[in-house]
Amino acid sequence: MMSRRQFLRSTLTTAAVCLATVSGCGKDDATSWFEYTKWRVMVKNLSAAFDGFRILQLSDIHYSEWMDHKRLMNLRAFINEQQVDLIVVTGDSSYHTEDFTDLVTFYEGMPQIAPVLMVFGNHDIWDGAEETFQPIFDRGVRLLCNDIYNITRNGQNLIVAGLDCAYEQRDDLLKAMSKMPDDGSQALLLVHEPDVAPACAQTGRFFLQLSGHSHGGQICLPNGYAPVLPYLGQHYPRGYYDIHGMMLYTCRGLGRGKPYIRLNCPAEMALFTLSSGNKAEFKPM
Repeated sequence: MMSRRQFLRSTLTTAAVCLATVSGCGKDDATSWFEYTKWRVMVKNLSAAFDGFRILQLSDIHYSEWMDHKRLMNLRAFINEQQVDLIVVTGDSSYHTEDFTDLVTFYEGMPQIAPVLMVFGNHDIWDGAEETFQPIFDRGVRLLCNDIYNITRNGQNLIVAGLDCAYEQRDDLLKAMSKMPDDGSQALLLVHEPDVAPACAQTGRFFLQLSGHSHGGQICLPNGYAPVLPYLGQHYPRGYYDIHGMMLYTCRGLGRGKPYIRLNCPAEMALFTLSSGNKAEFKPM
């Protein structure tokens, strides 16, 4: 007997296939298959040097049969045109990937646009990322595994912390925090799985967490309900949340998991512009 989850998956998949042409799922030019969302993030006590600092988030690229060479290179061409100060990759560049040549080419030269910081997602780990991603790191992409990265401007600092894959229980929040300055300042946090946010927020050390993992549900009902969501991506599946005073943004991601269909949940690349202010605030630009 088919379970409720299997029934919903089967029904939604069939519906999505029928609607693929109408919804534009078949388009593959440079920008038609994703939304470029832009957000202003007001940060209390942000150093003046980082007012207007622009962060581009790439998540869940899922290099695969769907995210093929053509789409990946079109995506890279679009990124090349953006004026940003930092590029963050919040996990799952790979997806059952065997040949990493195109992924290496995708990241080749990207650190010349802006520093590129990456955290691992579960599919990266399952694809042997510590070995298979080494050519990417050799080209200047910086991996944050329970580590921090310090950006200095005009003598002022912005700390970016990154946690390793929580899905595989490799995250170590205390280890990452032990490397942060002990002055009580807040950092930007990168972690693939959004549902770790409450524990991170309780520390009071992060003003914004950027995550991915859930694909926003990928296949959703017209009201936005996602019948199937992954472990650690069920409570905060997409968009903005205020978690105990910490801002959280879960990007819907650029790629697709099987079945390679999105319904009522378009792919996304997100841009965040930091702004100094007397309170924390998150709003569209």
